Amino acid sequence: VATFSHRSWCTSRRSYCQRARRHSSLINGFFIDSLKSMDHIIALSDTDRRLLASLGLPRNKITVIPNGIDPDKFRIRKQFVERNEKTKILCVARFERNKNYESLVHTVSKFKNDGLDLEAYFVGNITDRQYFEKIVGLLKKKGLGEVIKIGVSVDDPALIDCYLSCDVFVLPSNMETFPLVILEAMYTGLPIVAT
Repeated sequence: VATFSHRSWCTSRRSYCQRARRHSSLINGFFIDSLKSMDHIIALSDTDRRLLASLGLPRNKITVIPNGIDPDKFRIRKQFVERNEKTKILCVARFERNKNYESLVHTVSKFKNDGLDLEAYFVGNITDRQYFEKIVGLLKKKGLGEVIKIGVSVDDPALIDCYLSCDVFVLPSNMETFPLVILEAMYTGLPIVAT
């Protein structure tokens, strides 16, 4: 059995199959042959299932099982977020261009300049070092180093404290399917702003 998520190959629902075929060179023949030899494939979404079928995989071998969360992990809490009256914004996403952190930096800067007392927590693995450094540079340029805190490990128990202590969850990505972080934010009762 194999699991599959297309991540960001396709940018619109209407043309996912055409784009998948055009980008099938991204998936080497070995990978496709390996998937074809599997007894069964688990896809995270209907979009993934259709993408796999468009690459020639039999539909009857593909089952969709959406993301889920482990409620037990939200019982262990590590104090990370400062207790104060500031509005707290949380964004959990990999540091890569598609996640569009810069738009959130500009928004936080505008809110700060308008007098809103806030702080933000950006948490995510660094998958694009150059992009991460660009975001850190933007924080310095806008004087937000004390306002926006960065954590780079989504496995850190402090992330749970972020979910449980922040006031709003924001995911400004250019394109997403239905990410696990949205489910986690929903589970903890956070209002969500997502693109």
